[in-house]
Amino acid sequence: MLRPRRRADPGLAELIGHAVPSPEAARKFLYSFHDEALITAAQARRGPEEIAYIPEETAPLQGLARVNRTLVQEVGRRSTESDAREARSLTS
Repeated sequence: MLRPRRRADPGLAELIGHAVPSPEAARKFLYSFHDEALITAAQARRGPEEIAYIPEETAPLQGLARVNRTLVQEVGRRSTESDAREARSLTS
């Protein structure tokens, strides 16, 4: 969590393109991916000696994964294009 002083830093807000969300807003965002029924089902699938469990992904979490995958692919594409331009400029 960001300290209140950092949340009030206008430079940080300008850098990321929006105001820094409050801790409560961040908590609500994270809880939107939570589904108690999926957690209960995962716990029920555990063996008698198992402690850990992994619930199925919720639909919102699957959507976030698609967005992240697309974002990373685009960053990689732009990075590759940038590297190619730089290499061409060095050989010219």
